Amino acid sequence: MNTTVRAIDVGYSNTKFSTADNNGNITYHHFPSIAVAAGSAPMMSGGGVNTRDTMIVRVNGLDYEVGNEIERAHCGDDIKPPYDMYIHKNEYMALMLGALSVMNTRHIDLLVIGLPVMLCNTESQTISKKMKGEHRLAEGKLVTVNNVICVPQPMGGFADFVKSESVGQELVKSNELALIVDPGNGTLDWVVSQGKSVIDARCGSHEGGMKDSINGIVQQIERRVGIRVGYKSVDQAIINNQEVIIVRGKEISMSDFTGKQDIVANNSVDAMLRKIMSLDDIHKVIFVGGGGMHFMKAMAAQFPERVCDMHAIPDGLYANVRGFQLGGEDAMRGVRGVSA
Repeated sequence: MNTTVRAIDVGYSNTKFSTADNNGNITYHHFPSIAVAAGSAPMMSGGGVNTRDTMIVRVNGLDYEVGNEIERAHCGDDIKPPYDMYIHKNEYMALMLGALSVMNTRHIDLLVIGLPVMLCNTESQTISKKMKGEHRLAEGKLVTVNNVICVPQPMGGFADFVKSESVGQELVKSNELALIVDPGNGTLDWVVSQGKSVIDARCGSHEGGMKDSINGIVQQIERRVGIRVGYKSVDQAIINNQEVIIVRGKEISMSDFTGKQDIVANNSVDAMLRKIMSLDDIHKVIFVGGGGMHFMKAMAAQFPERVCDMHAIPDGLYANVRGFQLGGEDAMRGVRGVSA
């Protein structure tokens, strides 16, 4: 009997999720982690102006708009509370329901959800209970979720690394220690694992993720060149690993502001190192997430002798949710996976 496994990773910046195409192949997608009150920005139609690619979901009697083009309905900074408060907000649930709506299935046997490391022990049961059962989605669709597993977000990326890279498979077989680093938009999360087991005492989170790092780089560039720089242009340059950005026709080298020069990223790495105590017994350092390469540069600048032990997962934006999906499939087959 076929089973349906799906995964959701709600980050401060993007909501990532798995679904299946018409042939049953698993695919991965995302939309911005922004939910606005429905009707707060009426859709314009006619005169050649298209309606936006969003959907309406209801949470606790209130309608929220979410989806691919939600930024057309939202202006200004998207200020979110700390994650331990955010996961209990209507907006968080709206993003979950939006992801479930796009999956376009009426039944899910197992839903795997990523949570920050600091919340997995305290909030997993609450989130699992909330997401289990029947949900009404966009356009009146219904879905029933039978079972839910919550997983530390970095372990999704590690599961993806183990499945896709021979060095990852060898790492698990050898039972060596690995440090998995996940620079999220709001926090830097990390897990220390030995084989398939998590070393809880050395795992943690730090309030100082990609958003703070990028804002710091924007300020440095503006002070250096005297030109206002958009947050998104720097964000995209980091995600795409661009060496140069162009602002008003002026070329700006990103290497002048990343690595050793990135004060926020280096402070976050320092906080992580204080928690894990030492890199001496760490065999490999794996960076996941859209900011993985960015934070790897900061850590490599501090530990140039360990660069050969550092790995950034390609297409890191989907690394965690890919690992959640793979771990969920293993769990349904009775295989002990890295992330399940």
